[in-house]
Amino acid sequence: MLRSTFSEDRIVKNVIVPYTGITDFATAEQVEETLKLFKKLHPDPSVRRCMIGVMMSYKTLNGLESKWAGIWPQDEALEALFTGDASAYNTLHWADYEDKTTLFDLQGACSQCGNHLHALQFDMILPDLDLLSEIKVVEGVDIILQVNKETFRRAGYNDESYMDIEDMITSTGAVGIRRVDFLIDILHQYKDTVDVFLLDLSAGRGKQMNPYLMETFVMALQSEGMQCAVAGGLGPGDKLDVLQSIVSQCGHVSWDAQGNLRPSGNAMDPIDQEYINEYLVDSKTMIAMHG
Repeated sequence: MLRSTFSEDRIVKNVIVPYTGITDFATAEQVEETLKLFKKLHPDPSVRRCMIGVMMSYKTLNGLESKWAGIWPQDEALEALFTGDASAYNTLHWADYEDKTTLFDLQGACSQCGNHLHALQFDMILPDLDLLSEIKVVEGVDIILQVNKETFRRAGYNDESYMDIEDMITSTGAVGIRRVDFLIDILHQYKDTVDVFLLDLSAGRGKQMNPYLMETFVMALQSEGMQCAVAGGLGPGDKLDVLQSIVSQCGHVSWDAQGNLRPSGNAMDPIDQEYINEYLVDSKTMIAMHG
């Protein structure tokens, strides 16, 4: 367990307004058009906000070889995406699955975001708790932690079973319950620092989530006072259908779309405004019908 030695009295856990997330913005014009529609659908930012998500990684920040170099925005191009619009929840998604990140790296990343950064999302595998606590205090940002498939593996799942809802829930006995408890035990150390736990087995690849598995874990985390978001294969049209039971049963839930917001489905291509608009309208319908 990663026990924090950072001064706990300086850490404030925030209650986050639920958000509809969009990740991979690249131009200020696209952000402006997206927020214009979002505010028509959700005029009160105290009820729901739009996550303006932008990617950065340890490699792209430090100029190391990466297929994302030149695709993910940096410096002035990044700062221009994060405005002071009250409906925007400006979030930098920090990717580092090799656990090389230091506080200096995170401060360097935040320095490129201007004055309107609201949250850091950690796309990492159980990052150091002190690191999260320190950047939260130093930069005054919310912390979102991606609960990815490697985290699920450490809770007792493997390549064959981690998406198997029959194994997780309908199998009799304590197997399913114990595995939920394993995940709770792993994440509980972060409870007082992390503001949102993002359950995401797709990690931007457009892989469809298992709604029953997500609903079970969201309800378990919520029962422990942990705020949740979900991701995995979401997008316009029927790609939001998997949210029906989660929204109706779990209430205060956010979600994020990325891979399925472009016609090609290729994460190297830019997200498409028509896909974004349809996704926002469909998300609003989902909330109206099942929220």
